[in-house]
Amino acid sequence: MNTFRFGFFFPILLAWFAGGCASPPAPPSINYLSIEKPKGVITAVSHNPVQKEFFRGGWYAGNANFRPAPDIRTYFEDLGKTAGTVVLRNADVEVAVPFAFDILFFGYNSGTDTASAKGK
Repeated sequence: MNTFRFGFFFPILLAWFAGGCASPPAPPSINYLSIEKPKGVITAVSHNPVQKEFFRGGWYAGNANFRPAPDIRTYFEDLGKTAGTVVLRNADVEVAVPFAFDILFFGYNSGTDTASAKGK
């Protein structure tokens, strides 16, 4: 009887855990992204492809600096300065889950996020 329960529930639990840990498909990139409200009509904007990496993390003690949240606005502002335009085409950001090394309440975490705009 115990073998039946194990043989019946184990595959169900395995499928449940596998489905819960699966990652969803990545959403498509944003067609047009503007940090500031554009003045007038948005014409055909063309810029070279740009890509930048941003580092998040560092040493932490307790809750201070523990896995800081990404500042997406700053990422896209830097991309806009690099591309030389306020309106970015096909913009995308990949936020990495930081690696953490913990010893009680102290540790180090690091993660590198990537922001890109493919242009036209």
